[in-house]
Amino acid sequence: HSSLTRLVDSPIDQEVRLVSLRRLNNLPFIVAVGEARREILRTWYQQVWGITILTLAFWGMAFIILRHYRMLLIQRQIVKHQATHDALTGIPTLRLIMDRLQMAGERAKREQKKAAVLFIDLDGFKAANDCFGHEAGDEVLREVAKRIKESLRSVDTVGRKGGDEFVVILSGISHADEACHVAGKLLQSINNPIIFKEHHIPIGASIGIAIFPDHGDEPERILMLADQAMYKVKKSGKNSVELYSSDKN
Repeated sequence: HSSLTRLVDSPIDQEVRLVSLRRLNNLPFIVAVGEARREILRTWYQQVWGITILTLAFWGMAFIILRHYRMLLIQRQIVKHQATHDALTGIPTLRLIMDRLQMAGERAKREQKKAAVLFIDLDGFKAANDCFGHEAGDEVLREVAKRIKESLRSVDTVGRKGGDEFVVILSGISHADEACHVAGKLLQSINNPIIFKEHHIPIGASIGIAIFPDHGDEPERILMLADQAMYKVKKSGKNSVELYSSDKN
């Protein structure tokens, strides 16, 4: 009776122990304690399993959310890049060109240097496009963009204004002669025939140059004057370089 009282007064699963005592007369205390321990272990396992499931569910949801957020950031970057870069050549569009030109002008003021805009219009592109097809024309534009980019410094910018027109921004130069020298290198590089399906496509370029702040201090004006200098080349025989001058233009 005293053992039974101690057993029942214990706070651990009294009902299981009493049932065990009624069914088994031999060693009732040991049987009851064994049942209680198994019940405790079962309860503990259930709790641990429940916590494990919740933990896995939490980290699973966290992974899904983080993955979705990462994909969203990548998509935004792609959209942003597409808004400011040409789909065909991968170089900046006019929108980004103007931003870069503004930055180049600010740097020139800050460092008391100059910046140059080279306006490039391809010669012979329409003939190549008509003769070899649009696929060849696309290849010409990609190859020209590549050649220009490889000829510039990392601080410079090349962009596509549209059609067969390109704009180059030279940042932090000291003299206009530097821009003319770079333009000459670009012209030589562009003049090398472009190979397309065993065809050698001849391409030239008319390049106009305007200097900041010598010819103006507004990005739009510098670009316009470089365009005017380029048309001066077109009128005088093409495939050459012209530095803007108010006397000549």
